Amino acid sequence: LDDITYDWITRWRTRMQETKLSENTIKGRMKLLRCVINEAIKRNVIQDNPFKFIKIGHMTPKKVYLDMKEVGKIEKLELKGKDAIIRDLFLLG
Repeated sequence: LDDITYDWITRWRTRMQETKLSENTIKGRMKLLRCVINEAIKRNVIQDNPFKFIKIGHMTPKKVYLDMKEVGKIEKLELKGKDAIIRDLFLLG
């Protein structure tokens, strides 16, 4: 953990961007590493916080919508019991 510095983190982020990872994947991995670093600081394993000057930002979810043809296919599904109720609630939503 002592090898993880501000420079190391910025190089790691750049490397992930170069390998064409999505921005949300990069942010998720950065947040996970920050959690590990924070836990190490709490347990006095390391003293300095390499994330002190790094902002990760918010993850923006990719929203995908169904078109009317897809909704129609779901609507016509022959289901029974709980599955039919779940389908109906999904369509209502």
